[in-house]
Amino acid sequence: MSQTLAETLHFKIGDSLKEMIDVARKGVPMRTVESLGRELELSLRDLSTVLPVSYRSLKRYSKDHVLDKELSAHVLELGRVFAQATDTLGDPARARRWLFSPSKALGGETPFSLLDTTLGIEAVLDELGRIEYGVYA
Repeated sequence: MSQTLAETLHFKIGDSLKEMIDVARKGVPMRTVESLGRELELSLRDLSTVLPVSYRSLKRYSKDHVLDKELSAHVLELGRVFAQATDTLGDPARARRWLFSPSKALGGETPFSLLDTTLGIEAVLDELGRIEYGVYA
């Protein structure tokens, strides 16, 4: 069964890039970040290490606070990575294990540690694509 972005974030959104862009421009509520943290089994402090905002700022936001478009886009991208990892690897537990395990293909880094930049997100998604199609770097 395929994990959708909406299921990952517990937020009504389609999986197309156009829909993601539209939602990011409007902003997602803080509760979306909290849902992502629960899916990844991470504290808000740990999740903040890959977000373009400090932990202290996140703590101050109410659940209904609408995030700016840059932060919203990053949250959506993290959700997309986890949904893709879950789909590729078969279940959320395997996806979490993979995200936090060093990868030779990613220079010995954990995929999660690369999710703080758009280039890192791209590298992780590329690696998931290679895994899905049986291509090893």
